[in-house]
Amino acid sequence: MSHVVEIKTEVRDEQAVKAACTRLQLPAPETKTVRLFSATATGLCVQLPGWSYPVVTNLQTGQVQYDNYRGHWGQKDSPVNGTSATMPTGISGPMGGW
Repeated sequence: MSHVVEIKTEVRDEQAVKAACTRLQLPAPETKTVRLFSATATGLCVQLPGWSYPVVTNLQTGQVQYDNYRGHWGQKDSPVNGTSATMPTGISGPMGGW
């Protein structure tokens, strides 16, 4: 028997984002406004390796935005420094699905 699980989450802890970036050996996140192809987003930005646009977290709302154009601008399942950085599937976000 198959089951479908839907997970909704919010990211609001700046220190947790910074700690995750350190653990994954990613560049330190920066608070700024960035372009996500045809839109802009403001928040704590994390640049993933090989991605054209950063992942942006609005710590006020908890909303996370990114634009990878179905993997054309960044692979969702590519490893980050020897760890799994797979983005969850089946979770829809404001800039398309994960």
